[in-house]
Amino acid sequence: MSFFAACISKLVSPLSLAMMSIGGGYFIGKIRIGKIKLQLAGVLTSAVIIGLVVALFPSVHIGETSIMILNDSLLEHMRCFSSLGMTAFVAAIGVQSGYEFRESFTKSHWLYIVVGGLVVLLSALLTYIIGRVDETLDRFLLIGVFCGAMTSTPGLSAVSEMTFSNEAALTIGYGNAYLFGVLGTIMTVRLLQPHDIQSDVNNIPIKTCSLSIFKCAAFLGFVILLGQIIGQVSFFDNAFVLGSTGGILVSGILCGFVVLLTKNDNDILSENLAFFRDIGLILFFVGKGIPAGFSMLQYTNLRTFGYAMVITAFSIGVALMGGYFLTHGKRRTSLYCLCGAMTSTPALGVLMENDSQKSDLSIYTMVYFGALFANVFCSRVLVYLMV
Repeated sequence: MSFFAACISKLVSPLSLAMMSIGGGYFIGKIRIGKIKLQLAGVLTSAVIIGLVVALFPSVHIGETSIMILNDSLLEHMRCFSSLGMTAFVAAIGVQSGYEFRESFTKSHWLYIVVGGLVVLLSALLTYIIGRVDETLDRFLLIGVFCGAMTSTPGLSAVSEMTFSNEAALTIGYGNAYLFGVLGTIMTVRLLQPHDIQSDVNNIPIKTCSLSIFKCAAFLGFVILLGQIIGQVSFFDNAFVLGSTGGILVSGILCGFVVLLTKNDNDILSENLAFFRDIGLILFFVGKGIPAGFSMLQYTNLRTFGYAMVITAFSIGVALMGGYFLTHGKRRTSLYCLCGAMTSTPALGVLMENDSQKSDLSIYTMVYFGALFANVFCSRVLVYLMV
């Protein structure tokens, strides 16, 4: 291989593509369209664009040398980035939620579990109606669209585990709808987010953090390991498991609650947790965005795209109305409800990016768990009703 070919090979490696996504996302995130400025979510947009380019040019030929870009190594690296990013982000969010449970939890918070479940239940009902109207559409494809629009990997896993499921159709439907679910929620948050809040960076005294980044990383590592174990605990005769994401969130809440109870370290951990939260979100956007880009080109189905847009828009509308009703018109708190109902940790990261007040994290957590249980339950019920 010539020197030039070797350089090109390094430039199109999975690590280089990830760095390009992050660099491009920085500039895309600074573009303002009206009131919307993507900021960290620009990384997701950049990654999707790079994924589309990779799908169009899966290999590069330099002389007699052929360099494959779209290969198993790229997919494996993206899964690694996605998994690492999600675990770091959810662990940091869980610990912060543990603080807020201790400081701001009230009895009325239990109502938010109902909101999360109700949003998913109504969205599942809409999916069932679509299936009855369009009887030519593969049922597992439509259920995959439902799971993707709700950004519910646990729901997808619950259906995939059923012995008679069509996993290929499920995956295609999920892939067609997932990007709409993520971007639709993020754009809604960006559009409706109040602009009178300041970035939490300006409100954290940098000198007061006595825990080092290394110590915080070790603490989050323990949270993640404990969460992996909690996530494997099954309920209702193996009909429901929290999964890795839900388990890590529970672990973070418990550990954050214990730390605050014993040391009152809320201010001490805030700066370091924000660092891991943002790094995790960036890695997750890269790991999900690039595969979503070339999957869009490989599995394009305009009909499922249309259904994904309808289900996503309906779910967002119901979540906002439920949050608005329960919070008596508080827009910021309603957006935390929206992120929880859509089980959208990326949208939560975008919302928290400029929000110095974290008291609504406990509300997000309650809505999230209501939606998580409902997604697994409704996904299985849809199979029995439609297949």
